[in-house]
Amino acid sequence: MVVKVPREGRTNENALSRVWMEGGKRCVENMKKNKLIYTVGLPASGKSTWAKEFCINSGGQTKRVNKDLLRLMVDAEKWSSHREKFIVDIRDSIIKDTLASGYDIVIDDTNLKQKHVDRFIELAEECGATLERV
Repeated sequence: MVVKVPREGRTNENALSRVWMEGGKRCVENMKKNKLIYTVGLPASGKSTWAKEFCINSGGQTKRVNKDLLRLMVDAEKWSSHREKFIVDIRDSIIKDTLASGYDIVIDDTNLKQKHVDRFIELAEECGATLERV
């Protein structure tokens, strides 16, 4: 038997989603299709510049996440393989919470490896969002 328990959370005037706990897992049902947008490109190719401008031009509807900035906040910008899972978990939480709150999100990392794209596909499906590559 599935029991849907509503969970209060941050919302905005555009949020049309329902959040509940199911078997210890947070579930989100979006009534509106939010966008999960990701960039692909080499370092210093303009991904972050584009993403910042895109967010500004969205009138506040689009938020941005970047693993380099998360590393800066959490580990003084140091990359290490054993801490990277923690950084990715933080990024994924930000993506889920942003979409659940009714916003679109841009991930402006290099995203050159297929494993990153595969994860974005999973997150978009889980959150009921459309997926776009820039």
